[in-house]
Amino acid sequence: MPEETDVPAAETPQTGTETEAEPKASPEPVKEPEERMVPYDRFQKVNEERKALKTELERARQEHADREEESQRRRDEAAAQHEETRRKLEALEAEHRAAVEELQRFRDRAQSAVEARLKALPEKVRALAPETDDVLVMDAWLEKAAVLGEEPAGSPKPGTPKSPAPAAPAGKGKRDEEALRAQMSLYR
Repeated sequence: MPEETDVPAAETPQTGTETEAEPKASPEPVKEPEERMVPYDRFQKVNEERKALKTELERARQEHADREEESQRRRDEAAAQHEETRRKLEALEAEHRAAVEELQRFRDRAQSAVEARLKALPEKVRALAPETDDVLVMDAWLEKAAVLGEEPAGSPKPGTPKSPAPAAPAGKGKRDEEALRAQMSLYR
């Protein structure tokens, strides 16, 4: 016998009066599912596909892990190289600053030496000096100008009277001319 349940009364559209709704009886009782037998060939095929997919998934996971590991290794190497390069750069910058300071000291010394040498030259020679700030150019010019600044040997100093040239000893002048002609004949 079906159980009665408390169902609220519903209005029927025709009469407008309330009546109790009758519970619906199920037409067939619910049966438990029957065990279905799967053919062995189908089971084996599905099981092999599952195993193959599981193996492929495991291989893909391993490849992904390997790629991640390689990527991390490369990032670590790059970070180490970056740090090493940064340290080298800082060391080189310090060396560069020291070298620039030392170079400036050498330039200052060379400039002082060039100025001192230039002041030692006579005024006539100093007027010929090139107008340049390059110490090396000025040093090269001073090497050449030093010859101009030197007075020839045997020239009288300003304010001294000129002396007459000594006369050639008698008889020596003729021999010198003959020797000179003999030497010139060798080159003809």
